[in-house]
Amino acid sequence: MKLPLANIKILDLTRLLPGPYCTMILADLGAKVIRIEEPNFSYPTSVPCYQKGNIKQPIFDTILMRNKESIRLNLKKSDERAKFLVLAQTADVIIEGFRPGITKKLGIDYNTVRKLNQQIIYCSLTGYGQSGPHSDFPSHDINFAGLSGNLFVPYQKTEKNQGQEHKPPQLPMYQISDISGGFYSAIGILGAIIERRNNSDHKGQYIDISMLDSAFAFNPLGIASVLANNLKSLSNFNGNTPNYTIYRTKDGKYMAIGSLEQKFWFQLCDTLGLSELKSQLNVLEDEKEKIYSLLSQKFSTKTQEEWKSIFHKVQACVSPVLEYSEAINHEQLRFRNMITEEFHPHFGKILNLGTPIKYSRTPLSIRKSAPLAGEDTNEILNEFQISK
Repeated sequence: MKLPLANIKILDLTRLLPGPYCTMILADLGAKVIRIEEPNFSYPTSVPCYQKGNIKQPIFDTILMRNKESIRLNLKKSDERAKFLVLAQTADVIIEGFRPGITKKLGIDYNTVRKLNQQIIYCSLTGYGQSGPHSDFPSHDINFAGLSGNLFVPYQKTEKNQGQEHKPPQLPMYQISDISGGFYSAIGILGAIIERRNNSDHKGQYIDISMLDSAFAFNPLGIASVLANNLKSLSNFNGNTPNYTIYRTKDGKYMAIGSLEQKFWFQLCDTLGLSELKSQLNVLEDEKEKIYSLLSQKFSTKTQEEWKSIFHKVQACVSPVLEYSEAINHEQLRFRNMITEEFHPHFGKILNLGTPIKYSRTPLSIRKSAPLAGEDTNEILNEFQISK
């Protein structure tokens, strides 16, 4: 059984989350991903780790680095750089996350590699892209999220917020810019692989991915609401409408309500014993607070577990709000194998994050546990007949 990216070789020069997230997707799809580890790179030590004796690995890495191989090369040294360029001669894809200009200084940039390998697909994943007035700025996920508009939650004016148009900026619970950058990089690479197969010379190309661009493009509904209303942010998906928001339960937990369509709103009202609100689906702004208060009071009368039981067979788009510690045990996610078990050669049986890509004929799996940094160096050098 061949996976979709079988025979595709990828050299991964990225660090932290965005690039490794991209190559995790590609490795799951069957690509041979070789991570080029910088010997002196310091990984975060504050994250939880698996440890057995002197062997230590961040649990985060067991997810991101699965199905990959790892080799240590110091690209600042000419002999080590030469080994990388030998690998690049037969690679299909190179992905890097250095700031613009660094790969050229190292002598491993796209133009250098292209002279050795015309078929190379070379993806640069950076904060602001390779061009523009901010391209050299250092930044992290929060900066891209802030510039993209994703930290503001727009909402309508009411007496309660006294004419304000936004809630205070809200920091996302995960790195939306990093993830979207890795996501678009994977899509761009897959598209380039298809294009290379179709063009007559089978030449590769350069891909320029910006995390700011990616974060900005990740919320088309938010952008559309602004463009459609003459630069005034309006949306029904920001928690300011009674039928699409979160309510607190008696035990201090929460329920998420997504009763946007009329049929779901009717089911919600009937189930809550508030049938008189059925006609209030599209109320004026000054009436929303009253309806929200009625629903809020109603949800505060029962625990989350009680509401779960009540709405289990009611089609009203109502669900509990879970913490990650609860979500990993949710019956739907478990049924879909989004939490999997694997046997790690160093740590024994561990849990891992499954893939959301479900193929009928070539199912994806964790074929190789995440290596320790540089663990496969000798094997890779031998495989490509590179002297040590």
